Amino acid sequence: MSILHENKYDPAPIPRTKIVEAYGLLKCPKLVEQVAGEDLEVRNNALAVLSEEFRNPYLVQGCSANGIIPLLAGMVVDPDYNTRLLSSRALSIAALDANGLTAILEDSAVAPILEGMKDPSEVVRGNVYECLYNVSKTSLGIDACVAAKVTTAFVRSAKVETMSLKPVLLRTIYNLVSSEQGLTDALRASAVKICIDLIHCDNAETRTEAVKTLGFICYDESAKGEALDYDAVEKIVELLTESPRHGPSRRQPISVIAAATMALMAVTSTDEGKRRIFTCGEGSGRAAEHIAALLTVDNRIIKLNTLKVISNIVVYPPLRNLLIEGGVTIEHLTALRDSGDALMEKHARIALAAVNWRA
Repeated sequence: MSILHENKYDPAPIPRTKIVEAYGLLKCPKLVEQVAGEDLEVRNNALAVLSEEFRNPYLVQGCSANGIIPLLAGMVVDPDYNTRLLSSRALSIAALDANGLTAILEDSAVAPILEGMKDPSEVVRGNVYECLYNVSKTSLGIDACVAAKVTTAFVRSAKVETMSLKPVLLRTIYNLVSSEQGLTDALRASAVKICIDLIHCDNAETRTEAVKTLGFICYDESAKGEALDYDAVEKIVELLTESPRHGPSRRQPISVIAAATMALMAVTSTDEGKRRIFTCGEGSGRAAEHIAALLTVDNRIIKLNTLKVISNIVVYPPLRNLLIEGGVTIEHLTALRDSGDALMEKHARIALAAVNWRA
């Protein structure tokens, strides 16, 4: 005779602090209730489970509907380190999900989350930065961040934060300055100078984000003037050359060169920017030669950016004469004009017309 059911003698009780999954409609409410509970160990265990569950969009939606976001936002300043760590991690994951991001905005959670950037733990601060960076990827998120003064806070933090966290701060600032108020806030907080100061730091990712953010900010006319006051052209050109300051073996990653050419596009639209190209570097006009040499780099973005920079600077007569006399620039421009890449051909024709222009 087969045994269909078995009863075990004196089964062990489930530990009070163990997070046991509920099913169906009770799953999210129960998890939120455990996160909100008074018992610290239960709360932290629930937060750890929450971070894993937030990989599932349905759980993000369900927990958000049950009020998890305001709870987590308040916990980023909790006296308990593990609570701050786990809640900030959960928020950084939630901000990657459309439902989580919507809840962060609808629950006005940006300002309380921002308080977490004061945490002594680099990991907690990093989670907060990642969360707000993800929030800043949407137009509504940008508005919420700007209103909560994230721009000013992040610019100031970029000056003093540890090097490993500077890139996410700069990426967020890049997003926020697309807002008129965000740009104003960034300029008032000295974003231009801070970006320029980071151009020659030892971390390649930070260099990339600093010069990229500087270039975007410098599409504003007042920012161009401020950047020139801080020798932006000279420092950007130095990224494109083998500077004695860093030794002859230094090579910049493609990401840094691409960002540097984008920044030069912005600052060389001014007369003073063009003049600085001629006077900076190892001798008059040498910077223009280094820039023209980028037309041979096997990277489409760098070539396109360089074509636009050349179109800007060759209207300055000494630079035009230098590039024409060199001859190589004309050959490269002609080759790109006939490259078969429609966009490349368009900007090569514009650059050729500028180089060959005569009054």
